[in-house]
Amino acid sequence: VALGINATENSRKYPVKKYLLALKEIANKGAVFIIFGGPKEREDAKFLQDNLPADCVLNLTEILPGRRIEAAVISQTDMYIGNYTGTASASFAISPKAAVPQLTLSKTSYVYNKKVQKPKIVVSADGKVLAAGTDYSVAYDGTCKTVGSYKVKVTLKGNYTGTSTASFNIIPKGTTISKVSPGKKTAVVKWKKQTAQTTGYQIQYSTKKNFSNPVTVEISKASKKSYTIKNLLSKKKYYVRIRTFKKQKGAYYYSKWSAKKKVKTS
Repeated sequence: VALGINATENSRKYPVKKYLLALKEIANKGAVFIIFGGPKEREDAKFLQDNLPADCVLNLTEILPGRRIEAAVISQTDMYIGNYTGTASASFAISPKAAVPQLTLSKTSYVYNKKVQKPKIVVSADGKVLAAGTDYSVAYDGTCKTVGSYKVKVTLKGNYTGTSTASFNIIPKGTTISKVSPGKKTAVVKWKKQTAQTTGYQIQYSTKKNFSNPVTVEISKASKKSYTIKNLLSKKKYYVRIRTFKKQKGAYYYSKWSAKKKVKTS
């Protein structure tokens, strides 16, 4: 928007403070202003420059050499406003601003519960939190109900243009160890069967309660309810835990580990 703030007569000059109010309304729509004028307009130009957002004002007062150059610059703008009393109307287009939206998900992991589960989303651009429906639309790439990984795609609209994606997982429900029975250099682990959205189990055991240097056994059968750990050390204390897993499209999704159980071999 080109601004010509000069006027041939003081009586025709629009008060610069009222002029500023109108310009602020246009600035909120994303306009950028180029100010023209000579030495007499220096003070008013500085007032406008100081009171409008710094990134939307280019003050060319006393800079451009001659009317022809001014006219050439003005011809490349969408709108010209002169500082005179009276009324006028004009139209101009403001293109949406390209931006990369920042997505924040309320959660990135859910436990399977037979229901659709979707995180709440906060979307921001240029440091501002955007309004759902008005500033952006949201699309999900699946049912968001079964175990797996899902993408959330946000597409900006209105004053912005751009897209961004984020992902979250639904993991299988875990299980618990019901009993660990010691044997001679063995331990029999029994657990609660978990078959919904489950491919199998992982059993992990270690002589350290923090499970440093553990041994992990994979059982690829969800209907299984017990497993015998063999080749253990005699009269040694072991810690055991279990988790479920689901294999989906080549990827593995694991539940959280169960509480650990302690056993001492004979």
